[in-house]
Amino acid sequence: MGFRNIVITKQIQLYVKNEQLVIDDYSVALEDINSFLIENPMVTLNVYLIDKIAEYGIACYLCARKHIPSSIILPMVRHSRHF
Repeated sequence: MGFRNIVITKQIQLYVKNEQLVIDDYSVALEDINSFLIENPMVTLNVYLIDKIAEYGIACYLCARKHIPSSIILPMVRHSRHF
């Protein structure tokens, strides 16, 4: 189970490489991530990333333009008490 909670505030492209989430020049092992919050509507995700965060049990919170969480991506394979 992960322990890192990541906040994305600027316009970037997120992707997975070697089982790590790549954020600009910085990468974090997927197994270390508990959740991440995307505050910028211009962030780019792909389906492979969403599949990997579901595989590792990572919650992804998406915010509206006023920086208020509007939706969440949760994995279906984990138990509800995990979150």
